[in-house]
Amino acid sequence: MGRQIAMVLDLNKCIGCQTCTAACKSLWTDEPGQKQMFWNNVETRPGLGYPRDWESSGGGWAGGRGGGTLKPGTLPPAAAYGFDGEPNHDEAYSGRADRLRVYEKRPEWGANWDEDSSSGTYPNNFHFYLPRLCNHCTHPACMHACPVRAIYKREQDGIVLIDQDRCRGWRMCVSGCPYKKVYFNHKTGKAEKCTMCYPRIEVGLPTVCSETCVGRLRYLGLVLYDADRVASAAAVEDDKTLLQAQRDIILDPHDPAVIEAARQEGIPSDWIEAAQRSPIWKLMQYEVALPLHPEYRTMPMVWYIPPLSPVVDVVTGSGNDGEDARTLFAAIDKLRIPIAYLAELFTAGDIAPVDAALRRLAAMRSYMRGISIDNERDERIATAVGMTGTEMEEMYRLLAIAKYE
Repeated sequence: MGRQIAMVLDLNKCIGCQTCTAACKSLWTDEPGQKQMFWNNVETRPGLGYPRDWESSGGGWAGGRGGGTLKPGTLPPAAAYGFDGEPNHDEAYSGRADRLRVYEKRPEWGANWDEDSSSGTYPNNFHFYLPRLCNHCTHPACMHACPVRAIYKREQDGIVLIDQDRCRGWRMCVSGCPYKKVYFNHKTGKAEKCTMCYPRIEVGLPTVCSETCVGRLRYLGLVLYDADRVASAAAVEDDKTLLQAQRDIILDPHDPAVIEAARQEGIPSDWIEAAQRSPIWKLMQYEVALPLHPEYRTMPMVWYIPPLSPVVDVVTGSGNDGEDARTLFAAIDKLRIPIAYLAELFTAGDIAPVDAALRRLAAMRSYMRGISIDNERDERIATAVGMTGTEMEEMYRLLAIAKYE
């Protein structure tokens, strides 16, 4: 049985302020050779991301019968990470230089270079923000790509780390990671990556990106999963069944058989209780959280709640009620381009799970408005998306603010 510190990010709350990026940068990557490293970054979507065009650089695992075969990936060129020159602070602050010439040459790319760029033609254009960090996968390609086994997954919490003493700088982990969240330090000759702030986790503190997030969109928690079924789940042939395959390996921490198995494997009772209280388990159970590019078959453990805002904005902009369930459901049916794009990100192109998640989020808004304004609980709204009114209220309270108890 596997134990995993996991994260869910509610994209409906992200305002792209980059506070998480700045906090991570200040705490973890301000040493020599780390200038171009952003273990956490917030990308504007649609956009090329960071490193530039990372989705086209390959890596991860092959599907079907080759589920145990690593796919070849490429190393992003240095330019994909942005310009690494030293700024001339004296000239920049004194005003003696043109602001575009405070570097030795003009930068041409950087983290979130395409910030706030939108897709489509006004008034149908849209964009949203996508925070990214290492997914601490249950089937990590970076770990298996390393020829000297310098990358390991901690048994006690599933956090994936790099042993700096063992690392020889071959960079196969960088090319093997399909999310390109492993970086190479040219000063030390070692690979480095997000550590899920394990020193903070070990003393009961949330990750620094979660702690500093002004929107409280990051949810942290413990989940239990069937470690024996990870490889077979990653090997299913149809990419569109990968989401359900990963959902199926997550274990119900309230199941007496799971509790007994966990105790037999020596998992402490307080860890079992933490899994039962976990917001991650609940958000996965509500089926509103989705993994990023499940077709990479690494079984990521950082999931996302898709943004409903493009739908709500269009409904409101048309003069209709942005909280009415029927109007929202009709708008979701028609907005196939945004949903198709979200499906490419989170469900290997399968629109149905994204549609279902957005419908549940829309239903929650309408159901809770009925309570707030009319003091009425319309169970028909909850039933329409396969939930109960009680579950709607529980999900609402959970999504209102991320807590770390």
